[in-house]
Amino acid sequence: IELVLKAMTAFPKNAGIQEDGCFVLGNLCCSGNDTNRMTIAMQGGIELVLKAMKAFPGQQQLQRNGCLALGNLAFDCKRNKT
Repeated sequence: IELVLKAMTAFPKNAGIQEDGCFVLGNLCCSGNDTNRMTIAMQGGIELVLKAMKAFPGQQQLQRNGCLALGNLAFDCKRNKT
């Protein structure tokens, strides 16, 4: 998780890294993995996903991956539903 967040932070203008980062974050918190969800949220992952989506509004796959990540982060987790 830490490496993904660092890469997304270090390369905010690289659509490919942002797209892949959103995909990885989304998959790391599926299947009810509350530990990963909370780690991603507490380390700024939600903000990074939103930032990536805002930076690349025309990148359809990035938008899909961002929605996947946000949905999986918020799924059944009251604290992350903001």
